[in-house]
Amino acid sequence: MRKNSVFFKRSSDFLKEYKQDWWLILAMTLASILITVPIYVHRIYSSSVISDFPEHIQYAKLIFSQHYQLVPILNLAHPAYQLLLIAVYLLAFQKVGMFAIAVLIQVVVQIFTVLIIYFWFGRGQQNRNWLRAIWAISLTLVAPVMVFAFWDKLFYLGYIGLSTYHNPTIRLLQPVALLGFFCAMRIFTLKSNSWKVVLSSIFLVVFSALIKPNLLLCILPAIGLMVVIYLFRRKPIDWRLLLVGFFVPGILILLVQLWINYILPGNGNGSIVFSPLGVMSGYSGFLLPKFFLSILFPLAVLIFNFRRVVRDNTLMLAWVGFFAGVLQMYLLAESGNRFGNGNFIWGAQIMLFILFVASARFLWREKLAPEKLSKREKTVVLIIYAAHFLAGIAYYVSLMILAGFS
Repeated sequence: MRKNSVFFKRSSDFLKEYKQDWWLILAMTLASILITVPIYVHRIYSSSVISDFPEHIQYAKLIFSQHYQLVPILNLAHPAYQLLLIAVYLLAFQKVGMFAIAVLIQVVVQIFTVLIIYFWFGRGQQNRNWLRAIWAISLTLVAPVMVFAFWDKLFYLGYIGLSTYHNPTIRLLQPVALLGFFCAMRIFTLKSNSWKVVLSSIFLVVFSALIKPNLLLCILPAIGLMVVIYLFRRKPIDWRLLLVGFFVPGILILLVQLWINYILPGNGNGSIVFSPLGVMSGYSGFLLPKFFLSILFPLAVLIFNFRRVVRDNTLMLAWVGFFAGVLQMYLLAESGNRFGNGNFIWGAQIMLFILFVASARFLWREKLAPEKLSKREKTVVLIIYAAHFLAGIAYYVSLMILAGFS
């Protein structure tokens, strides 16, 4: 009886705590719909627009009709997006076209991403939840500060992209990557997590790899380095979550994808090659300034709060994972006709997104660090973030006008 009373009290407290959020949740959902529908209807339906959506939709149709031999074997290595299209198509009794389903998926992904960020931020700023909602929505729109567009007319190439509208899988990866990142943090925050967390981690690890393997290629080395640091400092680690939840399923799924991509006959005999700046230099000049223009906001948070950031497990894991992605982006490539595809860029992109969210959350949780940040530093950080947001709006508008995504 006492257990039941405790349960109902906790449930009542939970409902009371989040009662005031429901109108904001509705507002964020409507905002997400208004943001995503125009851009994706344009990028998916318009025949004059360059995007990856028609290709992915065509592969889904081929898989559905069991013409697997017509689907490039490289795409069969991570078919989550195609399978999701097919699943929704079947749930709709095959009455809705896959182009419409593609738009629906992007809208739902946007809503999930915004809500995950909103709830991860947690309460702060004297319960000013509307401000938390603004952070959550704006973080899905930010882009590199594209000042070199005045010279090279490039809004995307050469930078580390954040809001990528031409590729369906990188957007689908965002909410999954955030949830997987939360599980990774628990390796270092709790000595023993429940089996529910471990099983959730296994699912997220496998699902993320089936969307794109790039998150695992970044987060596994980052976790490994963090483990070394924790062992050196003799801090507790959840070995069960580390091994069973991440490394065993992560390494196994990556080995399978490696075999499919580079060893299995019919894959084009491609391979991973060491090619410093080989891919990125072909996309754009000004690579060094474009790198810093892509990370201005998290870099400012790091500089102004260096001692506190290096002691923050969340930000350290995000930074280490990001640099793992950066090394892959600038140093690795695929041989043959895949060289210009830039498939090692996605890791830096998804980790930069996580780094942006983690840096913004750090500021939010610290109430913009009033006891640590001076008014001038606080102003600088917010101005830099505003520059990223305005760049994101400019990029959004450019994609509504231009056919490409350069």
